[in-house]
Amino acid sequence: MSKVMHSIRLRGARTHNLKGISLDLPPGQLIALTGPSGAGKSSLAIDTLYAEGQRRFVESFSPYARQFLERLERPPIDSLDPVAATVAVDRRAPVKSSRSTLATMADLEPYLAALFACEAVPTCPTCNVEAVATTPAQAASKLIETQPGKRAIVTYPVRVDDAEGFLDLREGLLKDGYRRLVVGGSVRDIDEVKPSEASAPDVRVEVVVDRVAVTKADSRRLQEAIEVAWSRGHGRAELRTEERAAKVEGGTTATDASKDHVPVVRGLVCPNCHKSFEPARPALFSYNSPLGACEACRGFGRVISVDWDKVIPDPSKTLAKGAVKAWSGKSADSERKELVKYAARVGVPMDVPWEKLTKAQKAHVIDGEGSWSKGKFPGVRAWFKWLETRTYKMHVRVFLARYRAYTACETCNGARLNPTALSYRVATLNLSEWHGQTVAKARARLASVKPEDPQGKRVHDALTARLSYLDRVGLGYLELDRQARTLSGGEAQRAGLTTALGAALTGTMFVLDEPTVGLHALDIEQLTAVTRELSRA
Repeated sequence: MSKVMHSIRLRGARTHNLKGISLDLPPGQLIALTGPSGAGKSSLAIDTLYAEGQRRFVESFSPYARQFLERLERPPIDSLDPVAATVAVDRRAPVKSSRSTLATMADLEPYLAALFACEAVPTCPTCNVEAVATTPAQAASKLIETQPGKRAIVTYPVRVDDAEGFLDLREGLLKDGYRRLVVGGSVRDIDEVKPSEASAPDVRVEVVVDRVAVTKADSRRLQEAIEVAWSRGHGRAELRTEERAAKVEGGTTATDASKDHVPVVRGLVCPNCHKSFEPARPALFSYNSPLGACEACRGFGRVISVDWDKVIPDPSKTLAKGAVKAWSGKSADSERKELVKYAARVGVPMDVPWEKLTKAQKAHVIDGEGSWSKGKFPGVRAWFKWLETRTYKMHVRVFLARYRAYTACETCNGARLNPTALSYRVATLNLSEWHGQTVAKARARLASVKPEDPQGKRVHDALTARLSYLDRVGLGYLELDRQARTLSGGEAQRAGLTTALGAALTGTMFVLDEPTVGLHALDIEQLTAVTRELSRA
């Protein structure tokens, strides 16, 4: 706290079992409240000092803002003056959300997302090479290098759904001054292309922007043609080398442009397969955002599905003796009868223990014929899917709960992010791999990152500081994706403490509730040093 601040004077505190406690709290000091269990330490620190400081802080907001904030009751005191802005780092509030991790608790997640937005480079999943950013000038230079001296046309693709759509397209192109199309690999005058021909299936239609020479002398014209093609073709263009003249239907002469064509894609592009990648932005690197979250698990990293160990808990049983526990009740008589008929039809023995059946025989029981129609056997899996359509009934929900469990998402393998977000890397690691690092390893890995963007440099420094705080308070062994609800009270409080340190607040009173709980004696000295730094802020 600042030295110009006055001491906080508390008079007549009677919260819970406090008996008119009065004391002065000097600024810039680390003050410890000691005493036996039940002496009123938390009542004084949390329920009196923090509660009154938070209450007065919230009262300073407008009535509209106050309705969204926690409003604490005024503690029974005679006076408390002056009151600093108060922050409580409390271990009593458990975190229940499965989305909350150490990274989100310690406010690392937004900095990781910002670092990836500034510094990450996507890697092509097919070619396993880094994408490169392409501008019109860079694209023109590369084409001059790879296609030197050739005559070529620059085009962009258009979509033609039907004949009527082509007529509308033609009218717009003629209005804008474009008269040539590439249809089926040949350059044609737009008036000579029949609507039925352009709208035929598997026929690619492109608009010719310009005919240029791929030389340094015409590089400016080539660059402008590419820029126009990108603007009209949604970031895609083609450079088609002209090879020869050919006769087409009706005796009309057309230029054959089908032999050599080079795709030219705007933005981040794989240099080998020309796959394009969307620009990096923070929301893409958050599993709490629909832009970055895996579509299958919606960013949770796991899905609820049938647990086959619960459906068939005793593999020593035969099908005749109720190996499929879900079908053991009276309500499943029809399912058992259908199973008997189907087993006889496909050769699955009913009197052999489940564990001794072959994989093919087990698959017959689990997957069946996948349908109820025409007397087919749906299998146990399809039966559960059908049952899920009846979850508006309470007893069905209760029944399903007995046979379901959370499993890792097969689409993202627990990474929580979609393939686009996972294609970006910083220091050879994607964001999910960064989440899997311990605090100590992530700190060491981050030291090897040399930001190129000024904003990336600021984010890098802030992230380094926060990881350093976590390491210094003895949490270097925890993974960044460790779920917050699995942390001990002491671990959760120290993670919250690093958030306060990273905020760099001044003139603030921090209230810590037993910060050394669960901490090894060798680490207490480090924690004490950190809290002393906080008191001098």
